[in-house]
Formats: sequence, C-alpha cells, structure tokens
Amino acid sequence: KPGQVPETSERPTPKTMKRKKTADDWMEIKVKADDQTVRERMLGQVHNDCLCLSSRAKVSTLKKYLAKQLKMKDHRSLEVTCNGVPMGDEYNLNFIQRTRWMNPEKSLELKYRLQLGAVRSS
Repeated sequence: KPGQVPETSERPTPKTMKRKKTADDWMEIKVKADDQTVRERMLGQVHNDCLCLSSRAKVSTLKKYLAKQLKMKDHRSLEVTCNGVPMGDEYNLNFIQRTRWMNPEKSLELKYRLQLGAVRSS
C-alpha cells in the first residue's frame, strides 16, 4: 500500500544495491618512469606501460603493481605523479582523470619515481 514501510526482507541491502560494472568503469592508462629517474638509472621502465584498470582503482594499488614489476620490496617508496604533481594514495584514477589530467583527448598518463629521500630496496 502507498505510504506503508516495506517489510525488512523487501528493503534494499548493500548487496542488492551493488552497482553493475559497465565499460565506463574501465580505463586505459599509460605509466612511465619519470624522466629524471630514467636518467639517474634509479628505476627501470615497466615491461608493459599500457594498462587497463578499473577507474575506481586507487593510486596505492597502482604503486603495489609497479613495485612488483620493478622487483621492489616496498611500494611506499614509490611516488606516482600526474603532470609533475604527486598523487595521494587514496586518489582513484577517475578522480585524477577528471581533476588533474589536462589532456582529455589522450589516455591518462602517469609517471612514477622514488620519493625524495627514498633509497631503492630490491
């Protein structure tokens, strides 16, 4: 009946409210070592610099992947940048693309480097 509160079993739960994944949830990004990092030979390039990730993936997840590819013990010594500006670990790729990326016609391009004062551990 209109205006009547539904029974407990009819109320939406977090599982039933879960958003379905669409093609918009995935994005292609390019990751490259920072130019200065390459010149100083501190880090190498990853084997595959073009990745397809969920747009909700966080920078911390990307750093863990990069650390594994670069055979590093600790991902926290890496820093991911967009247009030369360091990105926080909790930023997701969608947020970075909407607010930090200045070239909407091109795929998002992020660079990685060692944080200032960090020593490469491998």
